[in-house]
Amino acid sequence: MDSSKRLSLSDIKNISALYDGTGDGDSTMCSYADSLYGNLMEQIADFEETLRDDEEIGAYISSFGREMLIRIENVGYHNPYFIIFYGTLVDEKSKVQLVQHLSQINIMFVAVKARELNGKPKRLGFRVGG
Repeated sequence: MDSSKRLSLSDIKNISALYDGTGDGDSTMCSYADSLYGNLMEQIADFEETLRDDEEIGAYISSFGREMLIRIENVGYHNPYFIIFYGTLVDEKSKVQLVQHLSQINIMFVAVKARELNGKPKRLGFRVGG
C-alpha cells in the first residue's frame, strides 16, 4: 500500500499529545506506548486489508493460563507503558479489556466471521483519505 495514505508517526504523536494532555501537539512529544500504538494500528490496518467483506479482525491472546480468541473492537494506550485491547470473547460473547505492558505484547491476528452490524464489518485500522 502507498505509505502516503497512512498517518505518519509525526501525525500520531501530534494527535496523542492533543488527546492525552501532554503538550500542544508538538511532534517531539512521544512516549513508548503511543509509539507502539501507532505501529500496532498500522499492522492492524495492513491485516484488515487482507480480510474478506464478511470478516473482521480477531486475535489469539495467551494469558491467564489459557488461550483466548477475542474480537478486537478497539485499541488504546496509557503512557508510558500500557496498550489496552477492548473486545469480546468470540465463543462466550463476554466483554473483555486486556491491559498489557509493552514488554508483554504477543498477539496473533486472525480473521473472524463478521457480526451483522449495519451490513459492514468493523475496521479498526485507519488510513488517511481511504
